[in-house]
Amino acid sequence: MAVVVGLTVIVFLLPNFLGPALIAVVLLGVAAVAGFLDRVAKLAAVVTVPFLIAVVIVQGLFYAGNETPLIAIGPVTFWEEGLSYGLLVFFRVLVVVCAVLLMVYSTHPKKMMVAFIDKGYPRSWPTCSWPRSSSSPRCSGGPRP
Repeated sequence: MAVVVGLTVIVFLLPNFLGPALIAVVLLGVAAVAGFLDRVAKLAAVVTVPFLIAVVIVQGLFYAGNETPLIAIGPVTFWEEGLSYGLLVFFRVLVVVCAVLLMVYSTHPKKMMVAFIDKGYPRSWPTCSWPRSSSSPRCSGGPRP
């Protein structure tokens, strides 16, 4: 858990997309060595590729610091600075997703639960459901006193 938090802090301190991209490659390498690259890569792709497309298009067109045109088609201009910032945001998210997936795939659920309980998390977690006939959820369980 500390590694995930540490990597998250580090990637948000890096000023360009090359650092987070390198960290993402290293995390995928760790997943390959651990034997679950296929699961991490597939789930990370499903979660982050739509985000990549959206953030690169939006930032490429509308980023406030745009100065250098990359592609101009009629009245629409795609900017270099927007592309760079969009990639920075994407790789930051990719690192966080890969780090969390590595933690989840490499830690046995029972060991993770025991560690949480040792740190003071409640033994019983609340569960909520939202009945169709109700306007509010019904919750049960929760921490024991």
